[in-house]
Amino acid sequence: FLPPRGGSPAAAAHAERVRELVGGSVQHDASHPIYNFLFEYYAFDPKILLRWSSGPGHVIEAAGPVERLLWQGRGWRQMPTGGVYDPATIKPSLRRSLISNLEILRRSSARAPQLQCYGLHEWAMLYSPPGTPAAH
Repeated sequence: FLPPRGGSPAAAAHAERVRELVGGSVQHDASHPIYNFLFEYYAFDPKILLRWSSGPGHVIEAAGPVERLLWQGRGWRQMPTGGVYDPATIKPSLRRSLISNLEILRRSSARAPQLQCYGLHEWAMLYSPPGTPAAH
C-alpha cells in the first residue's frame, strides 16, 4: 500500500523532476525550439507528464474520483481501500498504441544513433517559403 497520490516522496520527486525538465512549469514558451517541437509540433500536453504511477499492482490508499478521472480507460481499477494501476483494464485501442510505442522504443534503443542529418529535419519543420503561413 502507498500513501494517496501526490502524498508519497516518489510522487513529489517525480513532479519536481518533470518541472525541472520543462523549465519549472508545465506551461511552456512556444517560441522555445525544443518545447515548441515537443508540445506544439506533436500537440503533447505537458501536464500529462505530471501523472505519477506507482506501477502495476501497487494500491494507492484513499485514491478516489480524481484518480478515476485521470486514469479512466488507462488501467485504473478502484478498490475499497484505494485504487490500483491494472494493465488488464486498459482499453484495447490504447493497448495497441502502447504496444506499438514500446516496440519503437525497443528497436530504437538497440540501434546506434544516426546523426548525419545536420539539422535538416529541424530546419524543414520550421521553414516556411515566402508567402505561406508559418508552420508553427
